[in-house]
Amino acid sequence: MADAPGVAVSSRLRRPAAIVWLLLACCAWLAACTPREHFADDVLTLTRADSLEVGAARPAAAPPAGAPWRAVSLPDPWDLSRPDYQGYVWYRLPFARPANWRGPLAIYLPSVSMNAQVELNGQLLGLQGRIDEPVTRNFYTPLLFGLPESLLRPPGQQNELRILVMGYRLYRSGLAAPSVGPAATLQAAWSARRFWQNTGTLITSVLMLGLAFGGAMLWRRTQRPRMYAWFTLAATVWGLRNLNFVLTDNPWGNLWWNQASLLGAAAFVGLFVLFTQEYSRWMQRLPPLGWRQSALPLGYVVVCALLLPLPVDTAQLRRLFLVLAIGALALAAWSQWHLTRTALRIGTRSTWVVAFAGVVYLLLMLHDYAVAADRRDLGQLFLRQYAAVPLFVAFTLVWTERYRQAFDQVGRLSESLKCQVDAQRVELERKVGQLTSAERERVLSQERERLVSDLHDGLGLHLLTALKMARDPSSARETLAEVLADCLDELRLAIDSMSNIDERDPVLLLGSLRFRLAPRLQAAGVNLEWQVVGEVDPQPWLDAPKALHLLRVVQEALTNAVRHAGATRVLLKVEAQPVGVAVSIIDDGCGIGTASDTRGLGLASMRRRAALLGASLSVGPAAGSGTEVRLVMAG
Repeated sequence: MADAPGVAVSSRLRRPAAIVWLLLACCAWLAACTPREHFADDVLTLTRADSLEVGAARPAAAPPAGAPWRAVSLPDPWDLSRPDYQGYVWYRLPFARPANWRGPLAIYLPSVSMNAQVELNGQLLGLQGRIDEPVTRNFYTPLLFGLPESLLRPPGQQNELRILVMGYRLYRSGLAAPSVGPAATLQAAWSARRFWQNTGTLITSVLMLGLAFGGAMLWRRTQRPRMYAWFTLAATVWGLRNLNFVLTDNPWGNLWWNQASLLGAAAFVGLFVLFTQEYSRWMQRLPPLGWRQSALPLGYVVVCALLLPLPVDTAQLRRLFLVLAIGALALAAWSQWHLTRTALRIGTRSTWVVAFAGVVYLLLMLHDYAVAADRRDLGQLFLRQYAAVPLFVAFTLVWTERYRQAFDQVGRLSESLKCQVDAQRVELERKVGQLTSAERERVLSQERERLVSDLHDGLGLHLLTALKMARDPSSARETLAEVLADCLDELRLAIDSMSNIDERDPVLLLGSLRFRLAPRLQAAGVNLEWQVVGEVDPQPWLDAPKALHLLRVVQEALTNAVRHAGATRVLLKVEAQPVGVAVSIIDDGCGIGTASDTRGLGLASMRRRAALLGASLSVGPAAGSGTEVRLVMAG
């Protein structure tokens, strides 16, 4: 594979600087696309206001006359102007309507925490969500309210915009400078900020959860399940944690919600460290991470899980978060060290892409921590959620590339194996052909030897007898003819047994015998009948020697029926058996019990040949009268 271990940085690392410039260009584009709210002259941005603290209980009515208002400049970050305050604050912002305002108008609040109620000249303009506990979490959501022209006073007269804000101690609460003017201009600014703060964050959450699903699919299907487990858990936690910037309503109190959000961020850091270590070891072909080596990131997660539920208000929670953030930064730097070391050791483009994506993530993590710690400003954007997506996508691309290379290698190996199998198949077919030819030659040789032996022992003896009878003038011609007929039978039996080498079909073998013997038996006054019962299949065991034994047993039984039983009708029956075949010779002669001399019937020879066939032979009375010789062969 391309990512082989121990490979020094070589020509495979083609222009890593181009990758760096690409990532830096992405960061610059990300920074350039973030909202920059500079409006034309027809939009009033109100930076001067009077504020009035009204306590922890929501005021039931407008501020009373003579209340101690205090002049402030907007944005008004409570962390700096009133760090120990939690509750409601009225803001009073006077402005005069310009004469050139035309068409729909709006009021735009780029940042307010946690929520705001807007009034104009004593009339309620709008309230998005709840301003009572649990307060709607609009801390990261820009607000836009329509401004009816009927509520505005004529040009040259002062209008009074009042905004009631609810916020928490040390939780970046406060009010950024609102803008009043044409609705089209302000809606464009509101849409841009809402995309980067809410919609874009929601997209990243969906992408992260999708990557988590992909990791879960590989969790139990690979040799490194722990690496995919950490990846899946980290992506899932991060995707859910980012919903903190999107969800504005929750069934719990905002303190619990913030504690869960910070715990998710801490858990992600620990899980991400575990994943990057497993990833680095996997890329370098090292064994999986041991539990002792996992103790530090897991310990950080456990400590955060024990400490974050302890604060009783947002101020304590923020102070604790700033302390725990130091450990998170240290762990993130440790993760980056693993990624960079892996890129240096492996030296491929994919490992460098991951390493540089990690650098971008670490820089944006520092940016977000700086925003969270800043007490002087409001409305800054958090960007780390956007950096996590290309980072995790880079990991996914590395896996995809590795698996693509693995599949390509498997394909090459499969093709090579196929070629080898084809070559082996051809060679095997050649050798099988040779073995088949050799076996056939051996069988033919054995058959020739057997045939020579049978002809010598059987046919030779008959021919020798015929020769002596022919030389003896006193021998009767009928006897000589009978001996010569026996010679022909011996010869034909041998030929029939040889002709059945390939078919090995008992029906064909016995049918041929019946075809030859029927005319002779008919001439002797014996009718030879033929019957096949069932579907008789070829018998693989019926080679030439066994075929000859079968033919001789049947021939001997037919000879006994004609010569000794005085039969006029003989039935040759072949029956299919569950295993093997049965052959019966049934005559209508005098029966075996009335024969004058059973010793001359050749039963010993028939039983010997039946034993050589592996068959059972029975000789007994037939149904009605006569004799039945039954041979059952199971192979």
